[in-house]
Amino acid sequence: VTSLADVLQVGDVIYTELTDQPGQVLLSQLPGVEGALVSMQPKTGAILALVGGFDFHRSKFNRVTQARRQPGSNFKPFIYSAALENGDTAATIYNDAPVVFHDSALEGEWRPENYSGRFYGPTRLREALVKSRNLVSIRVLRGLGLRKSLDYVARFGFDIAKLPADLSLALGSGSVTPLQLVNGYSVFANQGYLTTPYFIDRIEDAFGETIFTAPDVILCDQVCEDEAAVAESGPSSEEVLKVSLAEENEAEVEAVADSGDMPSQSESDENPEEEQGARFEKVEKGLIRAPAVIDERNAYIMANILREVITRGTGRKALVLNRKDIAGKTGTTNDQHDAWFSGFNSEVATSVWVGYDELEPLGAKETGGQAALPMWIDYMKVALDDMPEDTFTQPARMVTVRIDKKTGELTNGRNPESMFEIFTVERAPSAMLTSTSSDDKRKKPSQQGSGGFGKRAPEPQEQLF
Repeated sequence: VTSLADVLQVGDVIYTELTDQPGQVLLSQLPGVEGALVSMQPKTGAILALVGGFDFHRSKFNRVTQARRQPGSNFKPFIYSAALENGDTAATIYNDAPVVFHDSALEGEWRPENYSGRFYGPTRLREALVKSRNLVSIRVLRGLGLRKSLDYVARFGFDIAKLPADLSLALGSGSVTPLQLVNGYSVFANQGYLTTPYFIDRIEDAFGETIFTAPDVILCDQVCEDEAAVAESGPSSEEVLKVSLAEENEAEVEAVADSGDMPSQSESDENPEEEQGARFEKVEKGLIRAPAVIDERNAYIMANILREVITRGTGRKALVLNRKDIAGKTGTTNDQHDAWFSGFNSEVATSVWVGYDELEPLGAKETGGQAALPMWIDYMKVALDDMPEDTFTQPARMVTVRIDKKTGELTNGRNPESMFEIFTVERAPSAMLTSTSSDDKRKKPSQQGSGGFGKRAPEPQEQLF
């Protein structure tokens, strides 16, 4: 370009931005890339913030609720949670080694790799998720089985009809929305409960009267639900309507109740505004019980691992927030078509997506940690401002013990390769290593039980994919 005439013509609009210096402006450019952010309260499902794209006037497509994109590694925590549910521990050993799959539907072979292109050998489950190891994730999924894994991730609110029934599921090849992802991550944040996202907290009429209030949410297991149903159940909305309007026109009210429509203002008594506000409040105010979908100890372990993603994994940029109570996971799809970051503490869960509406690469090294995480940081810096840090009380029936970093087996403080790990009491290690020196030859990991500590997953053989 040697002249402005090479790129501009009469009628073109040039966007500029004022600077602090009088008379100086900066050229602005409308981005081709799009983004989305959604944030919610994990314990209630209340939506705190939603950004469906760069500019609503340019595109009314809501990418939070309507865009189904591949989540990449942002989906891995749900597979690892399934592994914990089915006998693994954070210390279970998987082999991070090459694997090849053949499929007659493909022209060649599928040779999945880690993002780094390297292989790391025997790897603990915790380390594999913190470092986002693709080959371990595939082996975890294969060990679980596809049917069991799909049934498990459905507990987090995902539509399994949109997920692949093959091993690429472990790498996030399904189709999900940012809203589904943040709702799934909220299960880890609230100790195992699936809430329903909602957008409206209350509605007031022209007179300032509250005519609708969102139901209260109770995080409750099945026993608590049964007790609450007996202790707190009140008349149904149909019964409330019948009682309040029976003298006026019971037959008409029955028809309204059956159809689910609220009575109009003309159907109320002498004080229509007051009556309608009270009626809506009576009918709409209630309780929603969010079911427990995973064990609270599973959720605690997953949140603990995901905090390490930030302290020493792919989410290290979030350390700038200077908080110890945040956890999350990056996600990047093939050729950097999609970049993700989903993260949380117990009060705020947020998912961010960056990409083009058409499948175009974002560019070299535009990963979730590079493209999406900075947006998450900017938002959470404000959302968590003045919010005290979580204490992360460990649930009952859990223990913290010292294990060997390389084998996952129980050891003691004399072992320089030792570290602390958390377990449920049922799956805690129960035998010491005979060697405590890093130079000594360690015995092979134990094969105790289906989910014993230090368990080595079986080596996958070549299979159709």
